[in-house]
Amino acid sequence: MKKLFAKIVDVRPNELRALWLGFAFFFVVLAGYYVIRPIRDNIGAQQFENLWWMFTVVLVAMIFANALFSAIVSRMSRRRFIPIAYRFFILNLIIFFVLMQYMPPGKQPWVDGCFFVWVSVFNLFATDVFWGFMTDLFTTEQGKRLFGFIAVGGSLGGMLGPIITASLVHYVSTGFLLLICAAMLEIAAQSVRFFPAEFRRDDSRSSEDAAVAEKPIGGKFWDGVTHICKSPYFFGLFLFIFLYTFTSTWTYFQQAELTKAGFVDKAARTAFFAKLDLSVNTLTLFLQIFVTASCVRRVKCCSPCCLAKTSTRPRVLSIRSAIGAATNSASLTAG
Repeated sequence: MKKLFAKIVDVRPNELRALWLGFAFFFVVLAGYYVIRPIRDNIGAQQFENLWWMFTVVLVAMIFANALFSAIVSRMSRRRFIPIAYRFFILNLIIFFVLMQYMPPGKQPWVDGCFFVWVSVFNLFATDVFWGFMTDLFTTEQGKRLFGFIAVGGSLGGMLGPIITASLVHYVSTGFLLLICAAMLEIAAQSVRFFPAEFRRDDSRSSEDAAVAEKPIGGKFWDGVTHICKSPYFFGLFLFIFLYTFTSTWTYFQQAELTKAGFVDKAARTAFFAKLDLSVNTLTLFLQIFVTASCVRRVKCCSPCCLAKTSTRPRVLSIRSAIGAATNSASLTAG
């Protein structure tokens, strides 16, 4: 078994704990997200006439959330910030659960609209917080060897989440699925304290990196904007994400219109979206294992952690925030 695992991922004995914790962390984060994503997509189809306005609110909410996120993490290390962030998301889910259970029917469309916006914002920050923590925890060399395996954990979580929703949506209320997502996020928050703090001690810069990782992250939103404008590499990345988001949002609108016309029952529509996510994530896992790894080895392109290691931590954070705002601008334009 050890020989087989060694062929799958090149991991050192002192990295095993962090590797499996990262795998499990990403697994539960994406599983939780994909439990509630079909609910959001069903709301988008059900309120198709208001979808453009909901995307507008997402854009405004994302701008404010990016600014708030940057302000908070500039004063706090990720080990302190991550449990707080995920428990804030859990509190939001509990509030939505109460509102969905007890709000009068006439007010439910407002609750649904707010939930659509919230999930869209949560989607960006849940994964961004995770990968930010991983790039702090692992060195560049470790990331090249280990991040692919950790990403597979996320893909498996992205398969489990839709299975849960598709299996339960006909038998339980939407609020119960929100509580399942909250439980998974609590597991993610608890896992942070189990990550080893000094497992990189063989690295010549380990003590310096560990000290930096525990300091406040720093960075401002506008620092990212100016750095993107100055760097051809980051501007190209910005343009790619903008165009990708533009086309995918246009497709999302078409999907919402078609599913609204094709499904009358809300549970059946939600189950359809869950099965669609399951199909996409299964294909993603297949491509990760059999295609992407081979292409990376042949083309010798950058590892997933190179973006975070090519600049200072504050600058990386601000660049992420600026690019995140760009994706929502593209969504609004496509809508």
